[in-house]
Amino acid sequence: PFGYHLTDLSKEPKHVLEMYGPDVHKSGTWQATNHEIWWIVGSAELDFTQASFPGGVAHVAIYGFVAEVKLILPEDVGLVVNATSFVSEMKSPEGKEERILNSIDYTSPNYHDAEKQVVLQTVAFVSEIKMRRPTF
Repeated sequence: PFGYHLTDLSKEPKHVLEMYGPDVHKSGTWQATNHEIWWIVGSAELDFTQASFPGGVAHVAIYGFVAEVKLILPEDVGLVVNATSFVSEMKSPEGKEERILNSIDYTSPNYHDAEKQVVLQTVAFVSEIKMRRPTF
């Protein structure tokens, strides 16, 4: 139940965000590269609508006690999620998943064909992940 795998980010250059406060927001034009976010209790809103993907794949790792993650992903961005938590919940356009004492592993239908990809990993006591498409 608590077994998990973490992508080795040591081979890639990292953009590290150390957060002990409550919120991380990324929107507009920004570089989706490799990000690590650390906190005790916090939320992240990551809007990939106008993000550039210099390497094609953005790795986002979030570590903490309580993690709320809101993702805004256009149709051309693929997503893989590994949420390892005591309690996990994920909402996506495909539906809702909830887990207790087990991880959530999700791959969007377009991930393998997408030129822009996001790999999200959370390790927390409680993880809530919400993914939606942008509204214009």
